[in-house]
Amino acid sequence: MLATQYSFTLPADYDMERIEQRIRDNGHRLNGFEGLAMKLYLYARKDDPECASELNLYAPLYLWRNVKGINRFLKSEGFAALSAQFGRPRVDVWLVEHATELGREENPGFASRRIIPYESALASNKPQLIANDYSDWRRLEVTLANQPQEALAGEVQHYRIGYIARG
Repeated sequence: MLATQYSFTLPADYDMERIEQRIRDNGHRLNGFEGLAMKLYLYARKDDPECASELNLYAPLYLWRNVKGINRFLKSEGFAALSAQFGRPRVDVWLVEHATELGREENPGFASRRIIPYESALASNKPQLIANDYSDWRRLEVTLANQPQEALAGEVQHYRIGYIARG
């Protein structure tokens, strides 16, 4: 299993309701997508008092069953339209080590993502997703919850989950 994520940093005055509406309008379109296990439509708002973020972000996270699905998606009209609107993003690819309990709930509401050096990988917050990037020796830990999680050692980004698409 593989995980991918890209992120768009949006201007401080960007109307994030546009991202939320985009998710509401288009989130369901990836339900049943071949090779996809799950897509978390993640976003963060600079003005969100409950889910603090320094930046406005749109940062979907995908779990893939195979590389064929990733390739098909990245060559799709939908991804081309997204890239035309926001620019072609860098897509991080992670080898999944552990994805237990991820997304069993309909939508828990929040996700916390931590990226740490591989050597300091002590998963003390019991993340539902652990994945590794061996090209840069980094570890990805994602925890889903019904409220934002407290920050642990390392850089943590909190997101709201707008929708969960299932392959």
